[in-house]
Amino acid sequence: MSRVTLEASSTVASALLVSLVMGPARAQEALPTIDVAAQPADIDASRKERRPIVGPLGPAPAEAKSLKQITQTISVVDRQQIELTNPTGLLEILAQAPGVAIARAGGIGGQIYLRGFSSNTMRSPLYVDGDRLHGRNTLQLSYFAPEEIEQVEVIRGPASVLYGSDALTGLVNVVTRQPSSNVDGPFRFRRGGASFGYASAATALSTYEWAEGAGDGFSVRGGLAGRKGLSYETPLGVARNGDYRSIGGDFSLGYSPTPDQRFSASFRGYVETDGRAGGVGGAPGYPYLNVRQSPNELLMGRLAYSGDFTGGLISHVEASAYVNYFDTHLATINTTSAKQTVFSDSHVIGPVVIGGRVLAVAPWSIDGFGSVVTKFGGDAFYERRPGSLGTSVTATLSNGVVTALRYSPLTQSVPESFQTNGGIFMLHEWTPFEALTVSAGGRLDYFNTRTRLSPLASAALLSAYVANSDTDRLAPTGSIGAVLRVAPALDVVGNISTAFRHPTNAELWRCCME
Repeated sequence: MSRVTLEASSTVASALLVSLVMGPARAQEALPTIDVAAQPADIDASRKERRPIVGPLGPAPAEAKSLKQITQTISVVDRQQIELTNPTGLLEILAQAPGVAIARAGGIGGQIYLRGFSSNTMRSPLYVDGDRLHGRNTLQLSYFAPEEIEQVEVIRGPASVLYGSDALTGLVNVVTRQPSSNVDGPFRFRRGGASFGYASAATALSTYEWAEGAGDGFSVRGGLAGRKGLSYETPLGVARNGDYRSIGGDFSLGYSPTPDQRFSASFRGYVETDGRAGGVGGAPGYPYLNVRQSPNELLMGRLAYSGDFTGGLISHVEASAYVNYFDTHLATINTTSAKQTVFSDSHVIGPVVIGGRVLAVAPWSIDGFGSVVTKFGGDAFYERRPGSLGTSVTATLSNGVVTALRYSPLTQSVPESFQTNGGIFMLHEWTPFEALTVSAGGRLDYFNTRTRLSPLASAALLSAYVANSDTDRLAPTGSIGAVLRVAPALDVVGNISTAFRHPTNAELWRCCME
């Protein structure tokens, strides 16, 4: 894969960053990047020093940006590694994390396997900047262009205390790129860039253009991403119906009243069309089952606050509120029977998800017994699924000739459903001496699931829906763990955790019928 990146700064006349990475799609060679960047004062002093885009990975791994449980194992694929490997999508980024296996369902879509469980089973949730992204368990890994991502964090093992009871096998947190220019001084646009990529495996093209400005306490960043690829090649040949195209944009606005506090608002939108060459939801694959997302859309809005404090009980606070909306048309051509061909379109509306999270960090100590860090807070979400709409045309065949057509009008196939979840949590991390940290935490979640009683595919289903049309559940979970720092490059980590995944609406009534 080859990529050319151009980056300009307003403080250096005609300054350009040119990066060229050339080589085959699977065996890649990286050339050094020449960074003609802004003056040192143009980088926000309130943030950590900016890492070089290209440099030796070295023995020191990247650190997680999100708050985590110290006694958990976590892998990070940072911006530096993303630049070096030039992946075509989030799925390929995740393939670089230890312990993560991927299974493609198309050019940019698919699923991951973490601790033996597939993300399609909703046991390994996806988060974006610490907020849950739930709505397309098979498709949501295809929404992000690599150029929009600062780093990807993979927590292995149950992570229910801080992130929700259903993080049974771990979770994936995508950290998006944010403005990094200095907010002091008058406002002006300070930096911008463009990148262009090519991959020979699927004749794939990608581009990302961005610009950011800062001043008077404000910072702003916007970007536009586009991707297009043909059916990709495998050792067995071309995977037909694996093509894709997508366009997306992101915009973020931040305000820092003090160097230690920041308010931000962000918006992201994605529209993509792709085919499933096979795998989950696409088996047995082309030409017997032709499945395409056409289109597959996601809209995201988020408000957030983060602040650091000194001299009081609380040292750090994070808060966020978000709205996510999904909309997908699933077009299918089923030719598995020689006697008929079925053309169908399923319009999956929603879900609409409204949620938020608050977290605080309180460090304290006991004389002679070391230091303690307490993390506590709560999170909640409300999810509404309006119900899918579907239509189909069935063509009856005789010796390959169409002899009859049967049309099914657009109808709602499943009833509207709702789910509410709210949880509170607390985690203590005790460090009696420098080489040892012990953690203990607990969480309590409340779930409510409601389903309307119409329309139903059959009257025989009514009793199952009535029995589970309004359910409530309290779910306590917790964890204990320890990390022993044996050497600078060796930690011994152990955890015992519990987790709970509340059934979806469909699972509730399905279980009742079996």
